Amino acid sequence: MSAIQIVTLVTAIVGAVCGMCGAILGIINTCTQLSRNRVRLKVIPKRGYMVGGNTVITGVYADELSQQYSEQNVPSLWCIEVINL
Repeated sequence: MSAIQIVTLVTAIVGAVCGMCGAILGIINTCTQLSRNRVRLKVIPKRGYMVGGNTVITGVYADELSQQYSEQNVPSLWCIEVINL
């Protein structure tokens, strides 16, 4: 093998490795950009109970406080809690 063939082989191997690294980094960058632009919200349905004049107590429908208020026939309404993640 002559010196020119060795230089050509080394150049081809280095070029292939750099090309593969560039392709992998491009795919990672695309996935990162797609997830960054996505809206991420956490939506929690709740039940609000009117206690007192203008006081509203909210809670998840299955907790103990909600069960007590529903047994006492306290006026209630549905609420939605939205958290921006």
